[in-house]
Amino acid sequence: MSPRDETEIDLRIAAYLDDALSPAEMAEFEVMLREDASLAEKVELFRQIDAGLQRMFRTQPACDAFVGELLDPAGAADPATTSLSSPQQAGVRRTSRRAWYWAVAASLPWLVVGWYFWPTSDDAPLFTPTPLSSLYRETVQRGFRPYYECHDLDRFAATFAQRQGKLVQLAEMPEGRRMLGLSYTGGLSRDTTAMLCVVDEQPVMVFVDRLAADQPEMTRSDNSVLVFRREEQGLVFYEVTPFDEPRAMEFLTVGEP
Repeated sequence: MSPRDETEIDLRIAAYLDDALSPAEMAEFEVMLREDASLAEKVELFRQIDAGLQRMFRTQPACDAFVGELLDPAGAADPATTSLSSPQQAGVRRTSRRAWYWAVAASLPWLVVGWYFWPTSDDAPLFTPTPLSSLYRETVQRGFRPYYECHDLDRFAATFAQRQGKLVQLAEMPEGRRMLGLSYTGGLSRDTTAMLCVVDEQPVMVFVDRLAADQPEMTRSDNSVLVFRREEQGLVFYEVTPFDEPRAMEFLTVGEP
């Protein structure tokens, strides 16, 4: 892929994350995400970069005017008149701001690496663990669609081998239970992989990661879902479900890559 193609993809990802695509473009891009594991992983990486940059650069009211001046010094507007007149303009402005942040990060890679490893006042890493129940609710609210519709069982197992260092194989599920695909949600670590399932028409997620990445404080049940834990051969599995017993992770088995 040429550098130009890479740039076009990055800009399209930025527009996707800012909800700046048209409904038709959004639908087309989500099909690409479900069919292309590497693209889905890149989108998730951009989400994490964006979250980290938002912590680094606490946006002030004058930020839009400042970024606008950097992008177009000749056409910089008076800060008092920089209000956005439409949602479409707001989407473009957000995309431009994020694209500017990413351009800075891309042009100064060692600065980014240095910031990541250098102690900060609040000791905040680029990746922040997230409660699995919160990730479950967010995924449901977004329509419960996986990043990657992976129905080839060999590719399914290889995805876990790449991310968790172990083959994770999916056994045949009985009627009333089906696997939708995989998402790279984070959670316990930046490499946490989630399997999305529908069980008796209810959404269920199974989060998988290395046992060394386990974060028990991120795995508590709450008043809307229960969380069940299992570990096997150096991996940890957490099923987040509305049911009172696990009904999906039992179909996952671990093997050596």
